Amino acid sequence: MRRGEMAKLTQLIDNDVFRAYATYTAIVLLKMMLMSLITSYYRITRKAFANPEDTASFGKGESAKKYLRTDADVERVRRFHFPAPDVRESIYRDLTPISIWLLNLGKCIH
Repeated sequence: MRRGEMAKLTQLIDNDVFRAYATYTAIVLLKMMLMSLITSYYRITRKAFANPEDTASFGKGESAKKYLRTDADVERVRRFHFPAPDVRESIYRDLTPISIWLLNLGKCIH
């Protein structure tokens, strides 16, 4: 491949670093989607909402304000949405020198 040419898709798929990055990205995206459902479940079952629009089904006016509160279980689940940066960076760092480029790309995308 000459300098300046784009890599073909088959070349990217055969690259171990790209496969590791794609796999990790898929896992993180799936986890984040599942965590949003779990957070919604905890908010509804604990009746602890973050904004007034969410409390509309439980009442209006002053009766809805009692549901605008924080709950320890909801906050614990909500904080678990995103992976720790140290975990992401250690995975990328241990792959190959191209991982530095992928790490920077991941930070830009995130």
